[in-house]
Amino acid sequence: MKRALAIIFVLTVSSCTEQLPEFKATEVGDIFSVALDQASVEANGYSFYTITATFKPDVAPDKRKVTYTTDLGNFTNGKNEIEVVANDLRQSTVFLHSGTPGAGKVKATVDGKYSIDIPVNFTEVTAPYTLTISPDPGNPVQANGIDSYQLTFTFNTSLPQAQRKVALTTSSGQFANGKQDISLLANENNVVSTTLSSTVITPAIVGISSNERKYQDITLSFKVPSPNFTLQGVSSGEVAADNSSTYKIEVTFSQFINLSDRTAELESDKGTFSNGTNKITVIANSDNKASAFIKSAESGNVVVKATYKNLLTQETSVNFVRAFPDKIHLTSPEFSLKAGLENQIAFTTRLTRDVGTPSFGFDVEYVALDTMKRTVGSFINETRSTAAGESTVSYSAGPALDKNNNKTYRGKLKIISSMKLQHAVLTDSVFIFITD
Repeated sequence: MKRALAIIFVLTVSSCTEQLPEFKATEVGDIFSVALDQASVEANGYSFYTITATFKPDVAPDKRKVTYTTDLGNFTNGKNEIEVVANDLRQSTVFLHSGTPGAGKVKATVDGKYSIDIPVNFTEVTAPYTLTISPDPGNPVQANGIDSYQLTFTFNTSLPQAQRKVALTTSSGQFANGKQDISLLANENNVVSTTLSSTVITPAIVGISSNERKYQDITLSFKVPSPNFTLQGVSSGEVAADNSSTYKIEVTFSQFINLSDRTAELESDKGTFSNGTNKITVIANSDNKASAFIKSAESGNVVVKATYKNLLTQETSVNFVRAFPDKIHLTSPEFSLKAGLENQIAFTTRLTRDVGTPSFGFDVEYVALDTMKRTVGSFINETRSTAAGESTVSYSAGPALDKNNNKTYRGKLKIISSMKLQHAVLTDSVFIFITD
């Protein structure tokens, strides 16, 4: 229990005003003082000194910062050094605890050159137990009603068995029995434990007594719970990049998020959702799940990011495979072509599939055969299929006369377009006539 005791150390600087320009002092005088709230503290790792430095009014606000170091124990940041800026009352306060008894020294330093040494004394723990808290109180657990601190008491074997007991109270949260107070009796191994959870972020002050005597108060903090939402792409198999087939993007929310807050913003780097854009807002249903469907005309990975309240994000990726065509169709606007290199005719191959549209960039091959199945002429400007699934080429039957000045081929010509798939070949053909 803390005693109502204040030990004050005052630093006085005896020098002219010009030596303290950084403090903008108007006269020679004190800079700051330091006070302890008690003469000694038990070295139980949780009880602490309150150390307060108070600046004099003539110290400039931007200089009211104190660096504390200690050779025994740790400050609340878990280290032996901490820097704290003074508040509006010109006070800089830190808390020091130790699990090791002994005499130590705290040094409070201002501006790197004005310092005060404060002796501290941590006494042996007199409680009949050793308390272990897991996880470390320096890493608060989430106030989600599930995560909890475990408080484990190990009793001195010198105590009679009937006295190996503790009574706990808490200002917030609840123990393993669902209440804010609990009494525990050690087992045959001299150990007893309980848990403390909370649904509010208010620190819990836990009072610990044994055999009707109070030994200590400890403070356990709780942090704002994470939304704990998960994000995944769901499909029954491969999904084609046909601008029609979809992945289901599913967000699963924690049950501890308020019903009205179970919403997320989805954004993809490619593809579109059902609203025709790469962004959509999803709201959870009764089973805490929210979903949207995404499609793509481009094969490859699509990264989807879910954002909760503009604070927390998660990412997942889904892979769209290349959409192969199911059908091929060859057309030409004309059915005859005059012989001669200067004469050309256009052919268009259209690739289609039963669901959506094929991916672009497929190679389409063309050949022109006469009635004897000999190749005739040549194709010019062959192109791969476009996003619309079309490949267009120009065809010339060649010169009207051969090198012997004889007419080249005249007659029926079969134009074939084809595209090779992994296990098949798609083909289509049209007929034209080569004329004089």
